Amino acid sequence: MAAHITAAAVGAPRYNSKLTPEQRRHFDNGIWMCGHHGTLVDRDHTRYSVDQLRKWKRKAEAIAQKEHEGVARHTPMRPQTHVQVKVTAPALDVYPPRITFYRPAGAPLFDGPGGPYQYFVAELWFRNEPLKGGPVAKTLTAFLEFSDANGTPLFSEIRGEWAIANAGDNVGFTSTQETLADLPPVGEIAKLLVLQKRIEAPIAYAWSRGAREYPGRRHVSHQIPPGEYQLRVRIRGLHVDETFYFRFTNPGAGADPVVQGLNGSEGQ
Repeated sequence: MAAHITAAAVGAPRYNSKLTPEQRRHFDNGIWMCGHHGTLVDRDHTRYSVDQLRKWKRKAEAIAQKEHEGVARHTPMRPQTHVQVKVTAPALDVYPPRITFYRPAGAPLFDGPGGPYQYFVAELWFRNEPLKGGPVAKTLTAFLEFSDANGTPLFSEIRGEWAIANAGDNVGFTSTQETLADLPPVGEIAKLLVLQKRIEAPIAYAWSRGAREYPGRRHVSHQIPPGEYQLRVRIRGLHVDETFYFRFTNPGAGADPVVQGLNGSEGQ
């Protein structure tokens, strides 16, 4: 099938805001991929970059040109042959874990029962829903990239933190962890902290491991002014590498941020 090298939609893999609509539709921005490898490439657009895809395209076109001219010295290509992406993984006795987005969650947090209001916190909740069997997802780490409405990153990719709590059905938490050791299948929820904001303040702050040493966990380089934004979340672990896309709004002073799923990350 024909696939985009740089995405046609904002927030999708390898989107380039500098291209015009005509350039995005042009055949120079296209590459032949089977459905399996197209999905694989879009899930890891850091590894499979624009430059890498263009190299594959040039190689495939050069081979096709030689065959057309009758000077190829290899086995003729079959129709719609594409450059193979070799993927190796350890053999598994069961299907691997499958991380899925459950829903966004947000609530004001207080300093202890009946204590003063601290800030509003937004979380993204995920579950482990393998296609078969009951594998436990292990050593899950999340990486977050915040971008403006045009896809331009606000700051470098950050490493997220998981909220650890006794109650599985609310936003409150007792501690945080950079790596989630285990996520069993069916029922368990992994809560990823995304951002925080005081209701009276216009600025929101990305929640990250790197903010631990800052007052109120508000990293000065991770500010998010009022506006519309995109968020890419990549979750990695043992036999796990999933990417999810979201959009969110910081309405400014007097209101709380709103996070929504994007491109299939709609939740349940």
